[in-house]
Amino acid sequence: MKTVHTQVFNDVKYNIDLEKIEGLCGSGKEKPTIRLPNGLPYGNSKRAKLGLVTLLHESLHASDWNMIEDKVDRIAKEIGNLLWRLNYRRKAG
Repeated sequence: MKTVHTQVFNDVKYNIDLEKIEGLCGSGKEKPTIRLPNGLPYGNSKRAKLGLVTLLHESLHASDWNMIEDKVDRIAKEIGNLLWRLNYRRKAG
């Protein structure tokens, strides 16, 4: 699997940092970074699903800093649940 180190959101290039924290998206004013929980876990565990939803959540922040937290959270969960039901998973390898 290809290692991802950057992603562009709303014309800003973000670093992707797989630290072991809940989730964080820097505003892009200094060094734009998205940090993901537990290095984005693999497989079918609850932690893996939480990682997917958190990645979506922080990506939405990067795409639109004006979106309110409740809306970001709702959209991330809805898309994450759909992708999970469609069997999207991160696989080792």
